Amino acid sequence: MKNMTVIASLLSLALFVPAAQSQTSHAFLWTATGGMQDLGTLGGSFSQAQGINASGQVVGYSYLAGDTTYHAFLWTASSGMQDLGAPDGANSVAMAINSAGQVVGYSSSPATSKDHIYHAILWTSGVMRNLGTLGGKSSYGTAINDAGAVTGSAQAKTGGFHPMMWTASGGMKDLGTLGQPGGYGDGINASGVIVGLSAIVNHNDEPYSWTATSGMQDLLPRHNFAGGDATAINRAGVIVGSVSTMTNAYPALWTTTGLKVLPTLGGSVGILLAVNDNDEAAGFSAIATNANHALVWTQATGLTDLGTLGGTNSQAYGINNAGQVVGYSDLP
Repeated sequence: MKNMTVIASLLSLALFVPAAQSQTSHAFLWTATGGMQDLGTLGGSFSQAQGINASGQVVGYSYLAGDTTYHAFLWTASSGMQDLGAPDGANSVAMAINSAGQVVGYSSSPATSKDHIYHAILWTSGVMRNLGTLGGKSSYGTAINDAGAVTGSAQAKTGGFHPMMWTASGGMKDLGTLGQPGGYGDGINASGVIVGLSAIVNHNDEPYSWTATSGMQDLLPRHNFAGGDATAINRAGVIVGSVSTMTNAYPALWTTTGLKVLPTLGGSVGILLAVNDNDEAAGFSAIATNANHALVWTQATGLTDLGTLGGTNSQAYGINNAGQVVGYSDLP
């Protein structure tokens, strides 16, 4: 039986490395009153929204015409989808945007390059800044808070990827791991608490939370699940992600009362990828047919299937305090 920790990890790692898409799929913006809105593309057949801020600014990536190159985008209701560009000849992805409009993500070497190298990128007022690495070749930026602190993953001199934190004043800091090389930072809140996934000795990958005073803490210390992932954290410290058994992966959240494991939409895999300050979460789950559907979870209503733009699959990656959700969906 395949270990579902691997599957849960792939759900998060899929955020890092876009592949060529054979299915026409578009970024969407979902609201409770308007449903799912198609945000279009930058000329290619695929786009994916990754994050949304309080002002409703959306970021993600889209293939350009010809579907060989992808660029980060910024979408607004007034201006539509704008290309944020990329270093010369490279691809780029935007992963998150803060209230000041700073965008974090990464660039990648062209598909024709012999070495696939990725660099964490910060866009401020349209200007790109390479955030460097931890001594290795590659890094990724995945989340940013309103103070401009970034988390993600960076390659160390030894070659393994470690969770990292970057600030304008301190540069890039290695957050370490839970004992084994390997891991990444997925989310950061206003207080600078970081959550993500780390390799651990004699066990599968574990979700963690990190603070400057306490360091990295295992969120599944009793190992009563095969593993899991922590993907986002809100201002109050509510953490969302997934936990897995040997056969299934489930959406999950950690609050002051402990771990809460949620059901799926009928399939064997589910995960929460974003949470707002109202403790509303977004993510996706397999349904009974094994297709993935974007979802929203609230304490009052439980899981809500957001459907699709007419195609088979959809996934949600971001939610703001107004309850607006972004992600991507297949078209008919």
